This record gives sequence, structure tokens and C-alpha cells, in this order.
Amino acid sequence: MTTHNKQFKPGISPNPVGRPKGAKNKVSMEVVKEIRDAAVARGGSGGVRAWLKSLDDRTFAMLFGKVVPKDINLNANVTGIDDLLKAHASRKT
Repeated sequence: MTTHNKQFKPGISPNPVGRPKGAKNKVSMEVVKEIRDAAVARGGSGGVRAWLKSLDDRTFAMLFGKVVPKDINLNANVTGIDDLLKAHASRKT
């Protein structure tokens, strides 16, 4: 039987404070940078807009989820929102 030499004792964190709230994952930051670089290579906002329209829904949603912040503080006064919500609800029935 082999014994494993554990680096940390059970129940004791090497970083008791943890990652700061809102800190970006290094891999995610690299993905966002690559997507932005690809956007510039495709002709800026106009080229990217055309390219995004050509994507299937699944690919678009995956990319969208990578570049849009997870938490958005939104404070908006939208005229006609009730009509928009009713129209959307009626589409589902």
C-alpha cells in the first residue's frame, strides 16, 4: 500500500481569505482577449456583427457567455416594457 504525502493538512486552507470577490479567472481573461483580437481581425464591429449573425445559436450563446459580465447592475426606465413582456409571453402560448 502506498502512502500519499499531502501538502496541506485536512481542513486547513492554504489561502484562508480566498480569491477576492469579482476576481477574474486567468483562463477566462485570455479567452476574452482572444475573442477581442479575432473581432479586430474580422473588420471591427461591422465585420464581427456579420460574423455573429452567421453563427448557429449554440455557438453564439457560448461566445456571448464568455464576453458578457456574469453580474450586471442595471437600473433602467423602459417605456413600453409591459407591452413587450406581454408580447413575449403570448409567443410562448
